[in-house]
Amino acid sequence: MSPNLFDQWQSLRDPLDHALDLDATEREKWLAELATTQPELVAILHQLMAEHEALDARGFLQTSPRAMETMAALQHASMAGKHIGAYTIDRLIGRGGMGEVWLASRSDGRFESRCAIKFLDSLISQPRLIDRFRHEGRLLARLSHPNIARLLDAGATDDGRQFLVLEYVDGERIDHYCDSHHLSVEARVRLFLGAVSAVAHAHSHLIIHRDLKPSNVLVTQDGTVKLLDFGIAKLLSNDSDAVAPTRIEEIVLTPEYAAPEQLLGDVPSTATDVYQLGMLLYVLLAGRHPLQLSGSRAERIRAALAGNVPRASQFASSSRKRDLRGDLDAILETALRSDPKHRYPTAAALREELACYLDRRPVTARRATTMYVTRKFIARHRVSVIGFAIVIAALCASLIFALSQARIAAAERDRALALATRNAAMTRSLGVLITQAAEGARPVTGARGTVPCERN
Repeated sequence: MSPNLFDQWQSLRDPLDHALDLDATEREKWLAELATTQPELVAILHQLMAEHEALDARGFLQTSPRAMETMAALQHASMAGKHIGAYTIDRLIGRGGMGEVWLASRSDGRFESRCAIKFLDSLISQPRLIDRFRHEGRLLARLSHPNIARLLDAGATDDGRQFLVLEYVDGERIDHYCDSHHLSVEARVRLFLGAVSAVAHAHSHLIIHRDLKPSNVLVTQDGTVKLLDFGIAKLLSNDSDAVAPTRIEEIVLTPEYAAPEQLLGDVPSTATDVYQLGMLLYVLLAGRHPLQLSGSRAERIRAALAGNVPRASQFASSSRKRDLRGDLDAILETALRSDPKHRYPTAAALREELACYLDRRPVTARRATTMYVTRKFIARHRVSVIGFAIVIAALCASLIFALSQARIAAAERDRALALATRNAAMTRSLGVLITQAAEGARPVTGARGTVPCERN
């Protein structure tokens, strides 16, 4: 163990031992008091206790590792080809902390389809963990949305093992999909709106997901976003379907995407999902997690609690910096604020804000100055504005040309009038001279000599 890790463990060992010695009520009270002075320590203690509870639930050290490996191998071998109701198990496609997911096919002859069957780990025997698994099924039964992997069936095997039959999503993680398809910033935001819509639908049914991360958001080959894994979702209402508050949801909590209130063990809300959505969007746009360079795990947690998240445009590649500056930076900053009261209240509010960005409308995350609103209007009606500008320019050019021609015409007119006036004056003068010469029988003297005047 390195000196730094050893020092960290020395500082955590005594508080952790003390917390584990307390019962649930006293522990929560003690942690709440400690959080007022050492919030970073409390966040780490919550995670360590959750991991301890998860290991305890799975019978850690109660069975030898070799025996556990043998049991898992026998279990996997026995599952392939097994019939579960109308379905036949094909192969293992995933495994998590509390269970496994198997690919299955419908085999009752009514129609052909594939599905994913999620089993609770057979080594888990605690009643509240089993209740949590059933609770996931009840929550999924409430949801029907094109961007949520739907629940098809639920039940238990003959040996009492709980399972959920879910829509099978043959897709790619949303972050990998964006990179492999070289999506632009705007295309990434449009794709991400599918995930936001799914969470907004859950919020409308008083359900918060609480574990939004890239691995739980898949994109199918046709570009459809699917939200998965409501394993630690929570119902906000107090009806009979709700499970009593516990710390079980923290077993699979992902620190890199957890909201500050989750790290502190506070009551989650729809704003908790907004934070996780903001962190997911940050990764999609910037290409990496904002806290991955913050040092140790404790330092990353401390940075998240303090709200020290750099602007996405600072992290992004040079080709994306310009697209992220302004609206997207402001939207992400609002979604990732450490205080839930200062974030967007729901996923629907975040969706509306992103829709404003895509439609070139002003976003509420920025101050609505006259210049900003005018820029947005021009960007939103670019073709009309350009056409109007061309018409105005043409009218101005026509007016300038007309005025120029009018000036030229006026000058020609004035010159013609002046010439006509001069000619008239010369004509009158010549007429007078001729008249005088005729009356006096005198020759008219011109510039070139004398012209004799004859009488008739």
